[in-house]
Amino acid sequence: MTGPARGVQRYWARQRDLMWSLPAAVVAREDDAIHDLRAAGRRLRSTLRVFRPLLRRNHCTHLVEELGWYNGILGAARDAEVIAEQLAGLEGHDEFDRRRETLALLAEQMLVSRRTGLLLDDLDHFIRSPWRGGEGPDRDQMIARLDWTERRVAAAWRTVRSDPEDLPGSEHRLRRRAKTARYTLEALSEGVEGASERAGRYADLASRLGVMQDAVVLARALPQDSSQAAHEILTERRARAAEARDTLAEAVSAALPHSHR
Repeated sequence: MTGPARGVQRYWARQRDLMWSLPAAVVAREDDAIHDLRAAGRRLRSTLRVFRPLLRRNHCTHLVEELGWYNGILGAARDAEVIAEQLAGLEGHDEFDRRRETLALLAEQMLVSRRTGLLLDDLDHFIRSPWRGGEGPDRDQMIARLDWTERRVAAAWRTVRSDPEDLPGSEHRLRRRAKTARYTLEALSEGVEGASERAGRYADLASRLGVMQDAVVLARALPQDSSQAAHEILTERRARAAEARDTLAEAVSAALPHSHR
């Protein structure tokens, strides 16, 4: 088996280990526990989808579907957590704290469910022997999948520049694809020179897009009759989003290979 293929399996094993260990931190309500657990699930799902043409198809499809369910519940809990944190201490917004608590409890129940236990068992079995044909792909096949992810980032960026009618939607798509490129480079870090540095540039791009997305999410969550203090927070978030948007082209250029810009 090639070095990159083994490295990807080790990357998957690290995410699976987090999915085993972090639920205790979620139950204890430790800071960033839901965020970190969601990130592990996203890393697995994203990179399984990237390498799907090289993997045992039926097993991969099942895991992608189950991880979509798992990540969706954690994602809702994390989004509620972020909104509640942004509005912490403001009068008249107790409903966001209640929603945060409700969704955190749903996440806890999901983590101890039989379905999650089966998902973790399936991941264990899959990671031991994931590749179609058993031997694993060669390095060129792995690099071709990385190239595919970066071409998708470039395509999403072209949409951002050309489709102002749905700017939040196209920016969200660009963020997802930047994260996928980041995770793919992380997974290939043992076999691709400079992969960690390149992954960091995609992380920076995704972070800027995250600032922009947070402002959109907060605006959608706040009712029209929110307090003046809440709207001041939203104004500040929108200002930060505008600053991030001003530097977006620079971040995309830094992340993408020259051939894809």
